[in-house]
Amino acid sequence: MATPTAARDYLLVAVGLFAASFAGLSVTGGHVAYASDDWTTGHSGERSCANYRVAEAVRNGALIWTQISWTGYDVSVRGYALDNNLIGEGDGYCARNRIRYKVDTSGTAWSGWQYRWIATACGAQTDKLSTWWWSRYPTTQLQAQACLSDGSDSPTLGWSCTDWR
Repeated sequence: MATPTAARDYLLVAVGLFAASFAGLSVTGGHVAYASDDWTTGHSGERSCANYRVAEAVRNGALIWTQISWTGYDVSVRGYALDNNLIGEGDGYCARNRIRYKVDTSGTAWSGWQYRWIATACGAQTDKLSTWWWSRYPTTQLQAQACLSDGSDSPTLGWSCTDWR
């Protein structure tokens, strides 16, 4: 018979494995987009612009800004990331601009939070400006955050992020 402590440890391991498998499904490789068709990328300008805002954040040498424009639920977004560390060879971390939003792909209900990396800069004084992304589906509640990460897409490997803006 398992002790309460052992049972709790097994439960924690099971929850951790479930979370890791979920993270693996929702967070895939690449610096720009996840495996999703929520956005079209590569645009030189915004598509909709009745409303406009800029979200800015700094996190331990990671500086980001995100331009967000929208008309109703038609959203355009582009991001910037600057790895602002001053160490000649770099510190091994990357500045990453991450967005989250909700989308309605069925025409009947909003999804849970969806996450995408839109700009990544790695190396001392390196920066990256993304192209404009246009939403394919009705999109709402888009927010951005600055992250300092080891370049992986796994939050268990050393992320440090600001609050959502």
